[in-house]
Amino acid sequence: MDFILSWTRNLVVYLILIAMILTIVPSEKYKKYVQLFLGLILAVLIARPFLKLFQNDSLLNGYFEFYPAVTDEIEALPELKEVEAQRNQAILDAYKVQIQEELTTSANEKGWDIVELEIQWGKDENFGVIQQMQICFEEKEEEDFIIAPVVIEKGEAVNTQEDQIQQWKSEIAKEYQVAEKYIIMKKK
Repeated sequence: MDFILSWTRNLVVYLILIAMILTIVPSEKYKKYVQLFLGLILAVLIARPFLKLFQNDSLLNGYFEFYPAVTDEIEALPELKEVEAQRNQAILDAYKVQIQEELTTSANEKGWDIVELEIQWGKDENFGVIQQMQICFEEKEEEDFIIAPVVIEKGEAVNTQEDQIQQWKSEIAKEYQVAEKYIIMKKK
């Protein structure tokens, strides 16, 4: 019973992998070869329980030894690397837009406008991790926002604009998990 459960799980995982691989294949001319190769492996996976009944399972082990070499050759295709680089850049661009929207909302609450946002991203295993942020902002014009009255009670320290900037920097560091020293704030 465990073998059937394991076999079914392997088939489901392999079918998911097939779907993922076929979505990243760059052109139709490569897609038919990749489909042929993946189909052969699927046929072997489906036939495995029947071969196990006839004790010919050791024959299959030899076929799977060449699989990593073939997948390495497929991954080494320059077209795949270019498509992957474009996909990664699109992901980073979308992430930057989302960050900029969130920072703009936060800045507007403080009476600032973001003029420019630059983000340096991590590479390889740190993909998508923010290495450094540079935020250039300016004060909003008075007509764009309403200034709330400030009430100062005894014993309270007055927040200077430098304190507000530092507080905002701390909030950003906590939100995006970046060390404060790698967040550069420039006021215009």
